[in-house]
Amino acid sequence: MSHEAREIARRAFDAAVARADPGDAVRRALDDLSFDGPVTLLALGKAAVTMAEAAAERVEIRDGVIVTTEMAARPVAGLEVIAGEHPVPGNGSLAGGRALLAAAEGAERVLCLVSGGGSALAEVPEGEITPGDLSALNQLLLASGADIGRMNAVRAALSRLKAGGLARAAGGNVVSLILSDVPGDDPAVIASGPTAEIAPDPSRAVDVLRSLTLWDRVPASVRDWLDGATAPAPATARNVIVGGNAASVEAALSVLEETGRRVVRWDGWTEGDVAEVAARIHAEMAGGPLAFVAGGETTVKVAGDGLGGRNQELALRLADLAAKDALPGEWAFLSGGTDGRDGPTDAAGGIVDAGTLDRIRAGGVDPAAALSRNDAYHALEASGDLLMTGATGTNVADVMIGLSG
Repeated sequence: MSHEAREIARRAFDAAVARADPGDAVRRALDDLSFDGPVTLLALGKAAVTMAEAAAERVEIRDGVIVTTEMAARPVAGLEVIAGEHPVPGNGSLAGGRALLAAAEGAERVLCLVSGGGSALAEVPEGEITPGDLSALNQLLLASGADIGRMNAVRAALSRLKAGGLARAAGGNVVSLILSDVPGDDPAVIASGPTAEIAPDPSRAVDVLRSLTLWDRVPASVRDWLDGATAPAPATARNVIVGGNAASVEAALSVLEETGRRVVRWDGWTEGDVAEVAARIHAEMAGGPLAFVAGGETTVKVAGDGLGGRNQELALRLADLAAKDALPGEWAFLSGGTDGRDGPTDAAGGIVDAGTLDRIRAGGVDPAAALSRNDAYHALEASGDLLMTGATGTNVADVMIGLSG
């Protein structure tokens, strides 16, 4: 294995995760805010527990609800903690969504804590849409390769919680602290905007489903609701962005600069089809020696029945490209989700090097077949190249790090 390059990449990724610590972000924000009396605390997302624990140090909490992942859930004094499902909503997500709305409707003043993952972790569907219908819809959206903006446009139009729904339920007097995992840090996009000052747009949802050729494939209850739905009034809330992906990329950059290598940072948000992004990163690393870092989220159009996530597939595709067109010197590449979970797996992503494909084959897996089936998890498991961090308690999207030469 390319031990030194791998160690540097992992150290840079760990620095990126540490910079996204949601507790520190909440403490900084609450130092500049004041509340006239105790608050009802409503927290949702992958970082919800850590954010709530930090808020409890700064404000008086009357009651509240936390909805997060099963991996991140732990008891918090005085608050109800519910584990939802991700990336596809399940029974826990529905229970969490109902609990959030019920708490909001009876609250005098609300402090919301929002982080990535909330779109799936908490949900209350509109009309006659059943949990099974919602699950089927989300599976179709995830497999379509649609970006987060288009997926959220559909999800919001079918939800009582999203697109300002939580703030509308509270009836005003809402302060929302938001940890961003999206480009541009738009409150309307993060977790589908439960406190954003917007309203869902059913007509846009129809347009998105038609553009993805999904309209005739979604459950009938979804079509029935969208055909007759009208947009509610926009919500009212004070939304404060407390952290995001760019700061984490900067933290990784600082580690890479300490190595003395030429460092290349891709500005902005890295997105697009995972195969295209892998090709771009390979071309960048071919110009080494260098250290490379970027942040964002790729998309995968699922064609097979394998197990994996966008970060695992990106890492495996990069290793495949490097096997066909060698990168200079000792190299390693890491792609990981800052939340510690990539897709429906227990891995944060993958970390690969020049020996990855040989180790995969030695483990009895064909790398090309794994890619064709979107089965990066089992391929990287065979080579020992899964990036395993456990739940990090934060979520500011993905960080990609490469070293060559």
